Amino acid sequence: MCLYPYLPNRMAVHWNVNGEPNEFMSKQVVVAFIPCFIIFSYGFLYIISHNIFKFNEREHCIIGGFIKKITLFMLFIHMLILLINFGD
Repeated sequence: MCLYPYLPNRMAVHWNVNGEPNEFMSKQVVVAFIPCFIIFSYGFLYIISHNIFKFNEREHCIIGGFIKKITLFMLFIHMLILLINFGD
């Protein structure tokens, strides 16, 4: 939220093989919607793994670790997009 005033109105979210941005989104979507999507995805996968599938304790650890790693990866990518666009 501290970077919000310094971000451009249109932010690059995808780059081609030459390193040139080719897809853009508004900064409101990048700052608000993407983190909400990440939180929703984490909650959805957590509910599925704990309530729908009946795993034993070892399988819960494996699935829980996978969900945490995917969530951290998505947060890293989001922060990377913000920092790249902050430099523009």
